Amino acid sequence: MKFRARTPLRAIALLGLVWLSACAEPEPPSGERDEAGVYTAVLREYVVNAGRVGPELAWDYLLVADHSAWSAPAPEDGEAPRRMSDSYAESSELLRERFFMLRRDCLDDFMAQESVPKPLPPIELDFPLRWLPQIPPEERRAFFWEGFEAEHPGNIFITHFSPIGFDPSGDQALLTVTASCGSLCSSSDFVLLERGAQGWHIVARFTYGVS
Repeated sequence: MKFRARTPLRAIALLGLVWLSACAEPEPPSGERDEAGVYTAVLREYVVNAGRVGPELAWDYLLVADHSAWSAPAPEDGEAPRRMSDSYAESSELLRERFFMLRRDCLDDFMAQESVPKPLPPIELDFPLRWLPQIPPEERRAFFWEGFEAEHPGNIFITHFSPIGFDPSGDQALLTVTASCGSLCSSSDFVLLERGAQGWHIVARFTYGVS
C-alpha cells in the first residue's frame, strides 16, 4: 500500500520560493541615487575580481578613502565649492566618444557634482576592507612617504572615488576611480556602470591620467 505525503512537494517548493524572496535584499526603486551599490560594484569588479585582494594574493586587504573627492581641498569660508566640470569639462567630448552608451543626462549630472570631500555611504563587502580618513593636502605628501608603508605594509595603493553622476532613471552611473601610491604616483579611470536584473556592473572604463 502506498501512502501519499501530507505536504505536496509543490507546496514545499512554493514555500521555499517565498522564503528566498523575503530574504533577498530589495532593489532600490527606479530613479534612486544608489551610491552604495555603485561603489560596492566597482570595488568588487575593479579590484577583488581582478585578483588583487585576498589570501595569498597581492594584498591582504583593500585600503579605501572614506570620502569621495578625497584628494580635493574643502572650500574656504565663503568660497563656492568646485564642481566636477571644473576639472573635466574638456573631457566631455572624449567621454562621449569612448562611452558610446553614455547618456547625456548622466554626463551632465556627473559634471554638476560638487568636487568636495563627502563621506562615502556604508558599504558591506565580503572581503577585508580598511577605511582611510580624509587627510589635509598639506599633510598628504609626508603621509605617503614617511608613514604609509609602515602603517600598511604590502598595500601600496589607496583606492578613492569621485562623486557619482546618475541618469534620471538611476540605472546608469559615471564616476572616476583613482589608485594612489604617492604624491606623484597615481592612475585614474573614468568608469561607466549600468544596473540590470543582477545589479550594478561595469560596462566601460578608460584610463585618463597616470603619474
